[in-house]
Amino acid sequence: MRLRTTRTQIVVIALVLGVCSAVAAYAHIFIFQSERIGAAPCTPGGGWSVECFYPVPVDNASSLLIAELWANGQTPAFTFHADFLDWPSGPAASRNDADLATLGDLLDNYITDLSDPAALALPIDSFLLRARGVINIQTVDNELPIANPQTWISFGLSTFDGGRVRISNTTIFRTNTPTPLPFRWDNAIFQLPGAYPIEVTLFNRHDPENLVGMPNAGFELYTCHEGGLILPGADAIPCFNGAAAGGTPPRVIYDATEVGSIVAGDLDVDNDVDLADFAGLQRCFTGENNEGFLSVECQQFDLDADNDIDVFNWNAIAPNFIAPGVCLSAP
Repeated sequence: MRLRTTRTQIVVIALVLGVCSAVAAYAHIFIFQSERIGAAPCTPGGGWSVECFYPVPVDNASSLLIAELWANGQTPAFTFHADFLDWPSGPAASRNDADLATLGDLLDNYITDLSDPAALALPIDSFLLRARGVINIQTVDNELPIANPQTWISFGLSTFDGGRVRISNTTIFRTNTPTPLPFRWDNAIFQLPGAYPIEVTLFNRHDPENLVGMPNAGFELYTCHEGGLILPGADAIPCFNGAAAGGTPPRVIYDATEVGSIVAGDLDVDNDVDLADFAGLQRCFTGENNEGFLSVECQQFDLDADNDIDVFNWNAIAPNFIAPGVCLSAP
């Protein structure tokens, strides 16, 4: 099998490698379009659905990995909705375990729809949070240095006892044990824009007497989106598009039930088919009986799956052309 690489892809790879050599980045995880589940609606997202597994038994609280394995066989003690993943809220990144009496002393803001109204009054102990949603990946948020359907999004996580950021079944990064620097960032390169499942796991080992070296509690999730929560720790993320990192805004996080189908011809998955999408169609047009290779971008226009972009595809897409900003997807 021969690998085919376009000139544009070579330029992107070279520029990415150049950027990576200048900053302290990590793995640059690639997320394939097969992990995309559709298009987010036109309205802004509302944030996270969170499960709390409490209390984590001492025998299962030695690390994030052990706590995750334990939680997989458990029913959450309670659930809630969260606008931001930032506890304690505000500029402080953490609190000492010894200063916490209840769960609410740490989980002190951004929480609604508690399944158990008394949950935050429970005595503090080891617990694991599993926050789920669907993140809307848009080309306007792309941190790659040139225009490309591949979209680079940086994620940062501050957690003192362990945490994980996962897109679909792909882990972007995890922190498993306490370290002197409880901050980790990395980036995901999405093959195409659209809606992708996201899961963030946050672990707190309650260690008020510092017997196992885990005496602090706190979580913060950061991305390079406009309108993010202003947090001091976000300064550690180098946003390559010049944006300021902040706590991930709820507008980019949706419930999976809100995700719909991608409108035919909407290459950038922004709920319209406009001149930007038409330009992509022009680049991809081959006529009938194409014998060449269709890029991943162009495959989005091949509605009859016959390896060409021809008049049939144009006729199927043309009725969807509309002015920018006019929503075509169902709310």
